[in-house]
Amino acid sequence: MEKRLLNIGEASEYLGIKVTTLRSWCSRKDIPYHKINGRMVRFDIHQLDQWLEESLIKPQNSDNILEPGLAKLQISSKRI
Repeated sequence: MEKRLLNIGEASEYLGIKVTTLRSWCSRKDIPYHKINGRMVRFDIHQLDQWLEESLIKPQNSDNILEPGLAKLQISSKRI
């Protein structure tokens, strides 16, 4: 069974940020979270994924984006 609710330490690790940054985002209500029993903060992993997707900034010129297969091909074809 997949763990759905993360504590602040787990959520900060999942997002790759410091706990202090995550606490700051919570105090400013910049990130979705649940408050249980008035004090315990928990993060729903599905809501974090959705929040990340919504905050994605897409490039203006999509011609510069490599397809996944091409990126590997170009990296492996470099000479040392």
